[in-house]
Order: sequence, then structure tokens, then C-alpha cells
Amino acid sequence: MLRKIHLPNLNKSMADLPTNKKSSGNKKTKQSRKKPVPTPIPAPVNPSNSETQQAVLQVVRDAIRIQLAGSMQKRRQVEEEIDAMVGTCQEFMKSFIILGYDMEGKQVPPIISANTQQEADAIGNYLQKFLQHIVRNDGNIGTIE
Repeated sequence: MLRKIHLPNLNKSMADLPTNKKSSGNKKTKQSRKKPVPTPIPAPVNPSNSETQQAVLQVVRDAIRIQLAGSMQKRRQVEEEIDAMVGTCQEFMKSFIILGYDMEGKQVPPIISANTQQEADAIGNYLQKFLQHIVRNDGNIGTIE
């Protein structure tokens, strides 16, 4: 038994009505296969603009100042630490030489402490004797007599 239903406010065409055909969910329609639109790359700053150039130069100058201030502060700190170490060694030794590497693996310039020419000659002779001892003993430091 068929009933006729009258819907006066419904304006649908046949194409809009659902069909009984099964659609596979894997197939994409042409509308969903559109390629993504690339994001536009912003245009470079116009180098002829003097205000922009001045701003860039100021940023570079500030960065250089900060870097130099940091390295100068570090250098002062290293010098203060070396002075403290030399002061401590001077309390216990009349003359000495310090050779070595810092904590970052960089060579420390040799530090020679001698108050007189006689002390400088004595420490130089002792260093020479030490190096000869190492050569004779195949790098084994041991004790020097």
C-alpha cells in the first residue's frame, strides 16, 4: 500500500535526493583532491631603505658590543684566577714555572716567576734537567735527582 505524502515547502531536484548506490569511502572526489596552496614567501626587506639599514646596523653593533664585553669579562676573570694561583705558588716557592692546559683544553702561556737573574737561571737549568730526564726514561717522569 502506497501513500502519497504532500510536502509543499520541499524543493529538491532528483540530483539532490539520496541514492541507494554504495559509495566507497576510499575514493576522493575532484573537489577533495585539490593541491594545497603554497604559503607565499614574504618579500625581502628593501635594502635601499635607510631606516631599515640603520636599524640592522644598530642590531649588529649591539650584538658585537655584547660579545666583546663578555669576552673581556672572561679574560679579566682568567687573569684574576692566574694571579691568585701565582700568589699561592709564591708563598711556597722562591722561583717556579707553570706550564699546562686550562679546563677547556687550551694551552696556558708559560708563567715564570723569578725575582733575580740567578733565580731565572736556576729555574731554567732545572727545567732543562727535567726534560733530559724525561727523554732518557722514555717519557716516564719518575723522580729527578
